[in-house]
Amino acid sequence: MEIALRNLPARRRNSESPWAPYDGKTPCGDGFSNEVVTLSSFTAIGDFTQATFSLENLGNPLVAQAKVYTRYEVRVNQQEFETIVGHKWFLASALPKTNAQVPFNDGSIEVKAAWRILTPADTPVTRARYCIVPNAKVFGVASAKCVTQDVALVGFHIVAKTPNWPQWIWCHSSTSTTCRG
Repeated sequence: MEIALRNLPARRRNSESPWAPYDGKTPCGDGFSNEVVTLSSFTAIGDFTQATFSLENLGNPLVAQAKVYTRYEVRVNQQEFETIVGHKWFLASALPKTNAQVPFNDGSIEVKAAWRILTPADTPVTRARYCIVPNAKVFGVASAKCVTQDVALVGFHIVAKTPNWPQWIWCHSSTSTTCRG
């Protein structure tokens, strides 16, 4: 997950509350809207690796049965964003040490979605099993360009911190049903 303040306009970057609609550049560059689903990151493999219990090591990427990498999208609410920004956890040097208590604000919520790029080999029957986002912008690591591709939601986590449950409450789903909407 990346919290990017560097691209915010100066009026927002210096405001008292950094939580605001993000209208800066996407990793895909000019001409790509923040209103379109975009699977990318400001680093080459930032959306490929899985979270681990170690701050020193990256997790391994997950390869789907279709032989494409699973890509991850993380969204946070204002409480979690303010915790990250307030502790400057967007800087590697400010991250908590291993086994340290990490004091997130109560009410923090995070949603992590796992996506896979659909290929021409994905039949209509296969596509019917997933919630599909057509024409998503997907950053190609090899080409260093964003291209338009259909992506399928293959799983997600919802995590919430409450005052009475400091370990967070977790919900997980692997999607395999048609998404209507």
